[in-house]
Amino acid sequence: MQKLHLLRRYIREAIDLGNIQFAPARIDKVDTSEPNTPEEEELYNALSDRLGNFRQLDQQTADKLKSLINSSKYGEDGSGFFGSPEDKSSPLYRGHAYPREWAEQYVADVDSIPKVWGGSEYHISDEIESFVNSMDPIQLSTPYTFGPNRTEGFRGWSPSADVATTFAIKYQRGLQNKSPDSKVYAVILILYPYDNNQDALLDFSSGVYKTKAADGFRSEKEVLNLAPVQCSAAYVFDIVQPTEEEENLPYE
Repeated sequence: MQKLHLLRRYIREAIDLGNIQFAPARIDKVDTSEPNTPEEEELYNALSDRLGNFRQLDQQTADKLKSLINSSKYGEDGSGFFGSPEDKSSPLYRGHAYPREWAEQYVADVDSIPKVWGGSEYHISDEIESFVNSMDPIQLSTPYTFGPNRTEGFRGWSPSADVATTFAIKYQRGLQNKSPDSKVYAVILILYPYDNNQDALLDFSSGVYKTKAADGFRSEKEVLNLAPVQCSAAYVFDIVQPTEEEENLPYE
C-alpha cells in the first residue's frame, strides 16, 4: 500500500511548476522572478490560447490540469492555484443548441417546450432574457453527459444564466441555419459541481485569472470542464421567427 501511495503521489507531482505557478506572468502580489519550467511554459501558452484565441485544449493538456487539481502542492490542498469551484452547490450554465432528436430523448414532453419570438440579431434582447428568467428549468428524463461528443470537448461554463442564454441563442440560430428543415432548440445546460468529480472542473478564478493572459477575462468567471460532466436539468426553449401578423403577440 505504501508503494502505491508513493506512486500516486509521484504521478500527482509529475508536473513541475516550481514554487510559484506562472511566476513571470503573475499580476498579483507574488515574486515574479522565478522562471517557468519548460512544461510550465507550455501549459501557460495553452491556457493563454484558450483565453485569447478561443483555442480548445487537447486531451494531454486537460489531463495535466486534472492532475494539478489533485496535486498536494498545486491543487486545493496546496497553493490552491488549480482548483474546482469552491461552492459545490452553486449551478453552472452553458448555452447550447440541440435538434429535436435530443429533446425527444431528454425532455419528457417535447410539445410543452415553450416558444419565444426571436429577433434578427445574435445578441440577447431584454425580452428574451426576461422570458428565460421567468422559466423553470426542466428536469431531464435522464442525466445528459456533456463532453464525449466531438463538438463537446473542454468547454467553458458560467455562473450566469444570462451569459449562457446569449450563447444558446447564437448556437441555435447557427445550427438552425445549417439545417433549416429540422427543428433546433436553444438549450441552457445546468450542472452542479457536487454531481461531478472534483478534477472534472477547473475554476479559472482560483488562479488562472491571476496572470497577464487572463487579466481581461476575469469578469467572465469561467469554469472549464476537463472531463465529461453530468447535467440533470436544463432550460429548453424554441426560438421562432414571427410572421408579420404575429410579431405583436405576447410570448406563450
